[in-house]
Amino acid sequence: MDNPILSWLRFFQSIGLTINTFSWVQHRTTLRTEVDGDTMELLSLGQAEHDVRELARYRRIGDKHTWMVNMDTRGLQVPDTPDAVLESTTFRLVIQSDGEEDSEKVSRYSISCDDSLKHSVLKYRYVTINDFDEHQDRKESYYSARLSALWDRLNETTQLQLSPIPKKDRPAQYIAVLNNTWLASEIKGGFELPSTSKFYDDEVIAFLAIKSNRWV
Repeated sequence: MDNPILSWLRFFQSIGLTINTFSWVQHRTTLRTEVDGDTMELLSLGQAEHDVRELARYRRIGDKHTWMVNMDTRGLQVPDTPDAVLESTTFRLVIQSDGEEDSEKVSRYSISCDDSLKHSVLKYRYVTINDFDEHQDRKESYYSARLSALWDRLNETTQLQLSPIPKKDRPAQYIAVLNNTWLASEIKGGFELPSTSKFYDDEVIAFLAIKSNRWV
């Protein structure tokens, strides 16, 4: 293990914390998914016992499970990203493989999330859960489906935003975006937006808050 990790382990032991890799009742489940025609195997949750669900449940920054630490912020610059954007972040813990190809030999959890909500109709990027699997409960499945719908709506809104722009000012990927052969979320910053363009951050923040409140 790296020296920094050993230092943290010694610190945790010194203050009396119990150290585990992941829950002893954690089940390993092999999930198979197709990526560019190739089959990939992933490790995910099995039939989840109570403590496993508490560790690997869907999370949102600022939810009831978040540790709040008061810190001295004097002299710190106020960030450009609003708190509401940060508090829209959703994530979960997933098991990392301890197979032969894994350089880390100790089984562990890692944070799974994705920043794909970064369309040109948004001022900010949004980080959300991205590892939907067959072991979601009903509330999590609902969130997964609604997040997928939000992605579709942002793609469509981006297409509508690009259409009125004069042809010479449109991004090079304009036709590909219209044909859904290029990700609408990947063209931000590559062209000038009209001054009258509307951003949809307020709607996205409200949408994410309502949907995640079902399970947070």
